[in-house]
Amino acid sequence: MTAVILIALNASSPTFAQPSLHDISIPNPLHPSAEERIFCNACSVLDPSLIPEHLRAQYLPKHPTCGTRAILEAIHNWKRLGANTRAKLTTFFQRPTNQRTHPSASGRFLIHYDVSGFHAVSTSDADGNGIPDYVDFTATTFDDVWIREIEELGYREPPDDGDGVYDVHIQQLGLQGVYGLAFAAGGFTSSSYIQIDNDYTDNIFLTRGSDGLQVTAAHEFFHAIQFAYFAPFDAAWWQELTATWMEDVIYDDVNDYYQYQPFFFQSPETSLDESGLQPFAASIFGHHLQQAYGTETIKETWESLGTRTPTKYDILDIDVALPGGFASVLPRFVVWNYLTDTRHVAGYYDEGTEYGEVSPAIITPVSGITVAGSKRIGHLASTYILIKTSNLSGGLQVSFSLEAGSTYEVVMMLFRGGGPEVVPLAGTDVTIANVSKYDEVVFIPISTSTTGSRFDIGYSVLNSTSVSSTSDLVGDFDSDGSVAFGDFLAFAESFGKGPKDPGHDRLHDLNADGSIGFSDFLIFATHFGDSR
Repeated sequence: MTAVILIALNASSPTFAQPSLHDISIPNPLHPSAEERIFCNACSVLDPSLIPEHLRAQYLPKHPTCGTRAILEAIHNWKRLGANTRAKLTTFFQRPTNQRTHPSASGRFLIHYDVSGFHAVSTSDADGNGIPDYVDFTATTFDDVWIREIEELGYREPPDDGDGVYDVHIQQLGLQGVYGLAFAAGGFTSSSYIQIDNDYTDNIFLTRGSDGLQVTAAHEFFHAIQFAYFAPFDAAWWQELTATWMEDVIYDDVNDYYQYQPFFFQSPETSLDESGLQPFAASIFGHHLQQAYGTETIKETWESLGTRTPTKYDILDIDVALPGGFASVLPRFVVWNYLTDTRHVAGYYDEGTEYGEVSPAIITPVSGITVAGSKRIGHLASTYILIKTSNLSGGLQVSFSLEAGSTYEVVMMLFRGGGPEVVPLAGTDVTIANVSKYDEVVFIPISTSTTGSRFDIGYSVLNSTSVSSTSDLVGDFDSDGSVAFGDFLAFAESFGKGPKDPGHDRLHDLNADGSIGFSDFLIFATHFGDSR
């Protein structure tokens, strides 16, 4: 699902000269290419016809897109934009006027709509109550979303704009390529109003009709809720990621977010908070947090953002709300991301068979010859290296070189006839003896840093009959070179505990499914007594 978040001027304001989202003065003018990009990005979600013809191929939407950062970037840089650019953009930031209104049954929403003209809804009225069926359904849908997101999930109510009701305007949005718009009035927290499409029948919508309306309502109203915690554009990636996740929480059977998943799985090397389609595609991270750590986890990130003073956003505000931070959450997340589509294993993503599939670098070792390669990843990103091992003899020696400037973790997954056995490597070198007992071995280097990009990951793989011991043993929690009674006692302390329970140690989650249970005990028992 997509959304656009805008900063709306009061309709009575004669100009758009003083946007109020950030009280930040940026005196330096923008480079012309930067101003052109900001303008075209804004037009692409507001009025694509204003994009200069020679730039339309670059900026016209190819997918239903989100204008959140495009519009908010324009607001954030308003004082740095040229007078002509500001004049062109100002006209877009006025609240629409509609011909009629209809209150929802709860009285919480006021639906604004037209019955004639460009933005008109169908006047079909099957129940004869004098209100178009589409308007009735809109009102009922938003009432349902309020109950789910606020009363059941416990999120804050959207800030009131002064009249005690939340306004929803029905407009023709298909030509703009957006499902809906949530307009914030400006400020650290902000009141807002929403625009939705008048029928969801345009070809650009992949989810149409009532389904399109429902997931849009879930998505856009969650933006309105987010503005009660943290409205500035700085956290736009998290606003969109979690709003896209919320669609499936409220309307699990619609699955509009499937359309974005291939973009995430095609490029796990891309930073989690990257721009473009990444926030929608990376909504998979929200699903992982929900299933492995509980639905409350995402609300805790918004509570954390809501405690900020009105200064610049820092991704560490999200990090601190995650169990153990990104550095603890990502190693489990990247394992789940390998177990989708044809590799799906029960106990990981509930809908994992419907997702895309990462394409690892595949290494085919030749005995006695070192095979080397490299990949490049961003912060909060990973890459996958697959070694087919079932037909090998002897062992493996694998080494990694990790470029300075980031913190890393390398996860090893060992497969034999089922789900993975998961071992975070103690260093950058690992040996595996008798590697043919595994069908395949997968290594996942992860950048756990919250900043930086283009980190080079080098790797080398050697299959050799001289490898006689395994350095990183499954179940050797104390790293003393053997899987013994001391490891069992440590494991027993974590047994039965979920990832947010006191005493949970993710090292004991030997299949990285999110809990330490009987399946982990079976893996541990298989390796009990192993030694280097």
